Amino acid sequence: MHLEDRTVFAGRGVAISLADLAMFADVHEIVSDEESYPELVQLPHLLRWIDYIQSKDAAAKIFPRIPVKKATFDPPQQQSPVALACNRIALASLPSSSSTDDKTAAKSVKKTGAEAAAAAAATTSSSSVRPQAATGSAKILTTNAIAVSQRAAVSETAVREESKAAEATTSTAQQQQRDHQQVAQEEESSSKKKIQNQKPAAAQKKKESDTNVSVLDIRVGLIKKVWKHPGTDALYVEEIDIGEGNVRQVVSGLAKFLTLEQIQNRKVFVLRNVKPGKVRDVLSSGLVLCASNTDHTQCEPVMPPDGTRIGEMITVAGCEEGSSSPEEILNPKKKQFENLQPDLTTDDAGVANYQGKPFMTTAGACTSSIVNGTIK
Repeated sequence: MHLEDRTVFAGRGVAISLADLAMFADVHEIVSDEESYPELVQLPHLLRWIDYIQSKDAAAKIFPRIPVKKATFDPPQQQSPVALACNRIALASLPSSSSTDDKTAAKSVKKTGAEAAAAAAATTSSSSVRPQAATGSAKILTTNAIAVSQRAAVSETAVREESKAAEATTSTAQQQQRDHQQVAQEEESSSKKKIQNQKPAAAQKKKESDTNVSVLDIRVGLIKKVWKHPGTDALYVEEIDIGEGNVRQVVSGLAKFLTLEQIQNRKVFVLRNVKPGKVRDVLSSGLVLCASNTDHTQCEPVMPPDGTRIGEMITVAGCEEGSSSPEEILNPKKKQFENLQPDLTTDDAGVANYQGKPFMTTAGACTSSIVNGTIK
């Protein structure tokens, strides 16, 4: 009954399933038995299903093929109109029978009815045996089918549980991978932030070192020779000894404020690590530090104290500790001296200082006759 309106045992489609293969394995031996096969002819739907399953590669590669004889369908034949008309004429032409004939006919009918009944009973008895046997086989097949279905259901449940377990394991692994990636990203981000924080600190430190007065190399020098600049009356050209063995040629703008005699043999401070360059086509390899008043009407070199030796480098009181060594040559692009110059001044006593800290030599502080002035 289960296969009357189905192509396969499980489902409503035409694709065979594990349940069909398991069921086929159970019934294969029974159907292959020649003695049982005549009983199974009474189950045409089962035979149709067996023939369908064994035609598939999944079963054909495992089980020997069973010769299945499907039930044939013989539609009832209808008589032609001519045959029907002849029968009617033949019946109408029969003579009427006497009472004796009627009794004989009745007996004949009764005998025929009895014989028909006996034949029918025999037929019924004979046919009842086959359905009972077929019903027994069907019950066995049905029981096997239920068992196979139950095993298939258990198998499918196990597969689903294994699939869920695998998905859970995969999900856990993916979550752990995401956690590791997040930790790695956070560490990378933290590292980048540290580097970014270090860069401004390093840049600030570098900037501070570039704007620290310790980058200036200021030496005590003695002007050995002086003359006017050949290209302008506003400048002097001096040869200054700063203890290097050779004199340095320096161009200064003192011609408007001091005479040649006032400049000759005078001790001055020379910024020696400025980059050499030409001033009106004359090479200058240093800078004489001079103090000037606010309106720049007075200007004179800052003076070292008596007893200061030639070539001595000045220091700034309070800036010695932790200070770096002066640079060999100041970088013009950084404008280091230009950035420091606004803090180079003279106080109300005429002492040269940087941010209020005096310029010092081994003989004492450096001074100028111009008070509250700027040094450049």
